[in-house]
Amino acid sequence: MVFNPSFKFGGVNVKNRIFNLLLSIIVISSMLSACSKKDDSSKGGSSKKIKISLITDEGGIKDRSFNQAVYEGVEKASKDLGITSNIMESKSKDDFQKNIDKAAKDSDLTFGVGYGMVDAITKAAKNKSDKNFVIVDAMIDAPNVKSITFNNEEGAFLMGIIAGKMTKTNKVGFIGGTETPISESFEVGFACGVKTVNPAAFEAIISKKNVRYVGSFTDKDKSYKLAKELYDRECDIIFHAAGTAGEGVFKAAKETKKFAIGVDTDQGEIYEKYTDVILSSMVKNLDKVAYQACQETIEGKFRGGENNVVKLGLSGGGIEVAKSTSNNTPKEIIELVEKYKAEIVSGKFKIPTRSEEAREFTPPPIQ
Repeated sequence: MVFNPSFKFGGVNVKNRIFNLLLSIIVISSMLSACSKKDDSSKGGSSKKIKISLITDEGGIKDRSFNQAVYEGVEKASKDLGITSNIMESKSKDDFQKNIDKAAKDSDLTFGVGYGMVDAITKAAKNKSDKNFVIVDAMIDAPNVKSITFNNEEGAFLMGIIAGKMTKTNKVGFIGGTETPISESFEVGFACGVKTVNPAAFEAIISKKNVRYVGSFTDKDKSYKLAKELYDRECDIIFHAAGTAGEGVFKAAKETKKFAIGVDTDQGEIYEKYTDVILSSMVKNLDKVAYQACQETIEGKFRGGENNVVKLGLSGGGIEVAKSTSNNTPKEIIELVEKYKAEIVSGKFKIPTRSEEAREFTPPPIQ
């Protein structure tokens, strides 16, 4: 018997019913496929379209300091969150504006690292009001710019406690990159820490007798010469806030068999050949801050302007004492540092940021 698909059953054409059933299956399958694609995009597919750019200063991403920390945060966000990262290393200050302008053309978020990029970011943010920016270690009042700043004086104060307690000559020094209000906060915070535990060593810092500035954050040779000069003046410990140039301080410390203190990253861990002369480092958790800004961009939670300035200090872990401090610093001094840290975090006292305030600063007694 030959099957005839057109036969009628109960007055209904079976061929038409089969056709309609197949048509329904096709339509439903198409709808499910569309929903599936829509769901996939809502789970993070759209994040792949986000582009984050990082513009470094002259130090570059391998400066073992400021730029490298931000770079590591952006790269981690790139791997974890599925964003596209674009890294541009500036060779000189002349590159800042052109690099930022170029990045801002197709980037959802552009990072500018350092105080020296304030003018370039300000101009780019005005011209590209539909794009977002982050300025690290400086402040810009613009609705599409997030300013990330630090209470540098707090971390520097703790480095001063270490230097003031460990000096044998009662002479310690400070070397900065370029002389700015931010550098002054490091210098003054350090001086106040020294004053707290060793008043005899305070005057040479606050009077700038034992203070030097390199004039850049990259000139290792000059920082080496300045450090040698201070060590020759009987300084036995130098705290540097000079970025990449700080390696010159470590080299001089090694040669003279004296000590140094680092900044931004755990430099006692990073600079392995100088580990034995680095007492501690004031660590800024820039990688975590950069990561958070990337995450806010993906989630649509990024906010700029004067009411959204990020101010980081010892409270919340924005600034920390390097873990490698225990390599060369006695346990009892580390414990004293922790006591002062707790007092600062609790708001018991504040550290001055200007030289004229440092002379009036009365150190709180802690045993």
